[in-house]
Amino acid sequence: MRYRAKLKSFRTLLFLGILILSSRNNALSQAFPNNYSKANKTFQDNSLGAEDLGLLLDSLGTLNPDEDSLSWLIPTIVERVIGVRDSVLLANTYSKFSVLFGNMYRDLNKSLEYNEKSLVLFQNIPSMSRKLLQATSLQMLMLYDNQQEKEALGYALKLKDLSEQQEEIVAKLYGYRQLCSFYIKIPDFERAEEYCRIGIRTNKKEGRINFLPVFYETLAIIKSVNGNNLDSVIYYRKKGINLPNVQEYELPVSYRNLAMDFRDLGLLDSAQLYFNKSIQLSKKYPWPAVTNSTFIEYARFLLMVNQPEKAASIIDSLLQNAPLNSGELGSLYKVKLGISYELNDYRAFNLTLIKRDSLLMDKYDREKAASREEMVAKYELVEKEAKNIRLEQKNESYKSFIALFIIILLALLIVLLLLRDRAKKREEFLELKADKEVKQLKFVQDKFEFQREQLRDNINELMMQQNRNLELMEMVEEIRSSSENKIVENKAIIIQRKLKSYSSEDTLMKLRRQGKNVYPKLYDFLEDHPSGSNKVEITYCLMIVMKYSQEEVARALQRSDKAIKSLRYRIRKKLKLPENESLIDFLNSKI
Repeated sequence: MRYRAKLKSFRTLLFLGILILSSRNNALSQAFPNNYSKANKTFQDNSLGAEDLGLLLDSLGTLNPDEDSLSWLIPTIVERVIGVRDSVLLANTYSKFSVLFGNMYRDLNKSLEYNEKSLVLFQNIPSMSRKLLQATSLQMLMLYDNQQEKEALGYALKLKDLSEQQEEIVAKLYGYRQLCSFYIKIPDFERAEEYCRIGIRTNKKEGRINFLPVFYETLAIIKSVNGNNLDSVIYYRKKGINLPNVQEYELPVSYRNLAMDFRDLGLLDSAQLYFNKSIQLSKKYPWPAVTNSTFIEYARFLLMVNQPEKAASIIDSLLQNAPLNSGELGSLYKVKLGISYELNDYRAFNLTLIKRDSLLMDKYDREKAASREEMVAKYELVEKEAKNIRLEQKNESYKSFIALFIIILLALLIVLLLLRDRAKKREEFLELKADKEVKQLKFVQDKFEFQREQLRDNINELMMQQNRNLELMEMVEEIRSSSENKIVENKAIIIQRKLKSYSSEDTLMKLRRQGKNVYPKLYDFLEDHPSGSNKVEITYCLMIVMKYSQEEVARALQRSDKAIKSLRYRIRKKLKLPENESLIDFLNSKI
């Protein structure tokens, strides 16, 4: 069972927004500079006090920076801030630099450097305990992203102590939530769940419920990524959704995740219900990262329930209208490939393949185009210089000889150009031909992978059916054994027999049909073998070729381990395999 986008519901920004509270006067808000050149001049104004400098620092993240502009503005900012001799302002300045380098310039090393400077100052300012907590959390996560795991764990211990010392409930809950997020990343799911439950207990003790939806959704994520039963995942998600006073804007992600859970369980009506709820609230509270992800997952669902036309409409709308990052574009193209396959639209399939590949080659193409422009410019320069030389030569004494030489040279050049152009056209033709062949091969390969994935999904469905049958048989057995009523006992026996005889015939037939499409040579060999092969034997061979364990095969075929061993022995005997030859290797050789 696949869980997509398991970690996308982390709402770290919500907590950061709560913690970064400001009570400053907005007197300068209308005069904030709109570029770094103006900002530099403003910072050099010696009449500005600590409060005004703080407001200007707050405005930095809203500016439209020029290339490397922050690097030359930093000395001015630091000089002015140090000049006012305000340790709180200096600490906040370093903190803001850390955020700017991390979010705007994607420079992790610089972000770490300035955050560490802010940490040193915050530690010596008692009134900034909440800022110290926030900076410690940021340092922990950035160190881990920088592959400094040992140092990150050290800051995790510091964050634990700081969280326990906090008197403010908001700061305390933020610390526990960040610890939970960190241990999910490591991953250490046991420790992550521990801090999540500490946060829930603390939240309930303080009589506040506005943070509980976040913790319950996080618990659901932990259960999901840790491979727990989906029933447990759904339980915690619903618990977070049904809390009193939960805000609507908090629900789109939870509704989407619930829809995906029900989709994976095969409960399609419930999946449709929660997809509808998520889409409705996403339109009401638009957040591109959430909205785009929701529509992509809904399109996958529509494709699953055989509505490729509707899925295509959603995907095409996103491609035309939504602001998308490269990761979302990649997901959209992947879904569109599946839609094109279902609709047997080879042209759309091929076009989507080209777009997906161009997404990966975009940087390369830009560099190549720049190189071509440079070559053209050099050629034009050379051509211009040659023209000037020819004009000068016309005024010399050997005018006729030079003119004849130029004519011959030009003729040779024309011939060379014609030959080069012909060779180039032939090369382009061969490239187009090769590219077409590669794309056709890619289409066949992708079709095979798609069919194999469908086959695996159906095998998993069969195993889920058999598991449910076993659960029902156990329930019926419990009823029969606890009842003294003969009628109830006889009815229970009849039901048990029916469940035991139920073999998911439709699913098995679908498996054999799909298996023959994926592994035609293997099926022809087994069916045409002189000893013959029944449907159970063929299904067994198919599953071990697809690397299912003996336990999973036994579950799917509703047979005991002993029966499976007997089945394996019978197949080997029919195929006349020697004892030292592997059955799996033999079957793989027939694919």
